[in-house]
Amino acid sequence: MKANTLVCLIDEVSLNRFLATSGFMLEKMSKNFKEIFILNFVDYKKKFNFFIDLNKEVKAEKKEVSPFKLPKNIKLINIKSDKDFTKFCIYRNVIGIDLLGRRLVDLPIHLLLAKNDVKLIQISNIGNIQFTLKIDKSSLIKGLKYHLDKKVSKYLYYLLANLFLIPKIEIRFISNANILENINNNLIKKIFHKYKFFITKRIINVNSISFDQFHSNKNKLSENYIVFLDHDLASPDDQYFGHKKINEKKHFTELKVFLEDLSQTFKKKVIVTIHPRDKLSLKKKIFSNFKVVKYQTRDYINKAFLVVFFESSAIVNAILLKKKIITITSDYLNENLKLGSKRYQNQVGIYHLNVQNRLNFDKKTLIKELNKSKVKYKNFINTYIGPDKNRIGYKKIIKIMKNELLKN
Repeated sequence: MKANTLVCLIDEVSLNRFLATSGFMLEKMSKNFKEIFILNFVDYKKKFNFFIDLNKEVKAEKKEVSPFKLPKNIKLINIKSDKDFTKFCIYRNVIGIDLLGRRLVDLPIHLLLAKNDVKLIQISNIGNIQFTLKIDKSSLIKGLKYHLDKKVSKYLYYLLANLFLIPKIEIRFISNANILENINNNLIKKIFHKYKFFITKRIINVNSISFDQFHSNKNKLSENYIVFLDHDLASPDDQYFGHKKINEKKHFTELKVFLEDLSQTFKKKVIVTIHPRDKLSLKKKIFSNFKVVKYQTRDYINKAFLVVFFESSAIVNAILLKKKIITITSDYLNENLKLGSKRYQNQVGIYHLNVQNRLNFDKKTLIKELNKSKVKYKNFINTYIGPDKNRIGYKKIIKIMKNELLKN
């Protein structure tokens, strides 16, 4: 008899990046399941390099010291071929936590999952605002790439899933109350959801990972620093969708002056926290006057007097803690980065500034405006961070997985 086996399906060049976002959930799962496997398909995808120009690979930083340690009952396996995966599955009923993409380059993996009868679940519990990136319509090549890699692949996946050629998602755990509400308020979507025509069969609201971490850990809160959540300008999406090439030199020059202004105004030290995909050595050179850290974003948000950001999923931690927040834009950034900043201004009520505008008001006035913005956080928290009342999200997820998917 085949044993039910829990796996995480990833395609990451850096395990640290994966653990930066999923480490908390993995640690909790490791205490509830006898054995967990991480199956990394990054080498498997290289065989399909005719798609790679649409999904540029971002290399991991060399000699990066890992701040994460995997629990002993979690094992990492690199999948390089169909044979590797089939051999792994032969004596197992595989339940996969799906962290793979759904672009054209990912399709061979999904076909392989179906061939081996893998059941999938998704955990979408970050709690941040999701929005559609804009493509540069002036570029014919970018437009074709976008429609092929985003629009066509989306409907192709729907078609193949309903033809049972790729697996559907059995359960998707989400931290966004709007999704189920939108389905229930739309007759066609409601019918599609009821009869399981969507790629996801079942959707369950859970509280976000930020909510879980706040209620599960002893949080040492202070207001010692101005914390800047830096954006990785070399991210594939920014390069792929960008309306114009970012003028990095002017961008960073103006940004550093802006951060220095904040530091002098509030007499607080600036800490720059960078994205898990970003290169620490490079950002230390750019922000040479500030302390720059990686994989410590949440810790420094806990210690923040003020949090400054362009567009970052980590901002949900600051919103939950009701920190003073400024979302910023720059004249030298592309339209999608400006759009991300505006989203948080419009949907959350976060105070907004352009880094080109020098601070021309006193400290008391700015603090008053920042505190006024906090009042608007409540609706966002109830919708995106804590949509499931006071229930701990990971406990609910593990309980459902044990009772419905991983009975042995």
